[in-house]
Amino acid sequence: MLADDYIGFPLVIRASVLAQIRPVFGWRHRSAAWYRLCLQALTRGIGIDRIPETLIAVPQGRQRAEASARRAALRAWFAEHDLPLEVGPGRVSDTLEIRRLLKDPPRVTLVVPTRQSRPAPGALPDGSTEPHIVRLLDSLKRSSYPQDRIHVLIGDDEPDDAIYRGRSDAFSIERVITTRAADEPFNYAAKMNQLWRRAGTDVMVLMNDDVVVRSTGWLEALMTFALDPNVGGVGARLIFPNSTIQHAGMFGGIYGACAHPWYGQDEAAPTYSGWALTQRDCSVVTGAVFATRRGAMEAVNGFDETFSLDFNDVDLCLKMRMLGLRIVYTPFAELWHNERSSRQNNLAPGDQMVHFVRRWADVLANDPAYSPQLRADTDRVQPRYTATQWVEARRA
Repeated sequence: MLADDYIGFPLVIRASVLAQIRPVFGWRHRSAAWYRLCLQALTRGIGIDRIPETLIAVPQGRQRAEASARRAALRAWFAEHDLPLEVGPGRVSDTLEIRRLLKDPPRVTLVVPTRQSRPAPGALPDGSTEPHIVRLLDSLKRSSYPQDRIHVLIGDDEPDDAIYRGRSDAFSIERVITTRAADEPFNYAAKMNQLWRRAGTDVMVLMNDDVVVRSTGWLEALMTFALDPNVGGVGARLIFPNSTIQHAGMFGGIYGACAHPWYGQDEAAPTYSGWALTQRDCSVVTGAVFATRRGAMEAVNGFDETFSLDFNDVDLCLKMRMLGLRIVYTPFAELWHNERSSRQNNLAPGDQMVHFVRRWADVLANDPAYSPQLRADTDRVQPRYTATQWVEARRA
């Protein structure tokens, strides 16, 4: 709601709420007067809900508060409540970016599992065949976050440390050998549980080794929400090496399960309401880059190790949501992702898929982040019908 005008008109509100809030509308609020009222309601703990049905159609387009007016309202609201936040222009017209003021940036642990795998020849545009973990470490130097406050905890399946020798990084590196028996199957969830519990900081970012930093302010963007005690985890915008979308949040209900919207779509192509480029709440984000806090992980006992390869990140997010913690997606934390190249591309065993569906099917079918007015048979996020089609159907 802070990044985009989700409310707009019509707004149905009880007279008793107006009497409690006693809003004062002045010229300075301009088109954001009702937006300001919603902020006051939230401050008083008065919730805002939706009716997931089409009740009114507006063929000429929904009225929206101007971004400049909303920005002024937010700045005043942040100041009134002493919130360490600021607001700037978003990446899509009429949207905003919420940024946390990090006067004393916290120490952060990047938790990275690896087996020192390399990209296949010709898989990357630059032709690189360096180990993924080396590419990630090299790219961290581009981060604008204070490097002396970044600690990289690597869980390495390979005991040989040759690829790490001779490095001179401003951030610290700790390497843990995570070898397993020859007959022991790989279990990503178990490995990550072992690693995040070793982290020496409260704030951590769980990361695949096959990601590369793209936006210098990626950590600051993640910290904007990860430091909020009401947030369980934060996901980043991930782009394939061929400049198509890998991750921009995830939704339940698509294809009757949970899917990545706009998967494989050109990153410059428009998306529904600009969602791929707008900060917003989701029910699920990928675990490939997942910022969280120790308390949130402990509250759900980390990853469910039943899900050895897939579904463990979806399960983690939904468990946090069940505790009332928010899951947030931010496009301002942007990284390249060579998905699944650092492990074998195996499908989850059937028993794990059945277990996942039995646990979460009802929740995913009614994902509050994905309106039932949107199509469930495509990952492109499209309305079931336009306002004009709805009006014509009603007339018929």
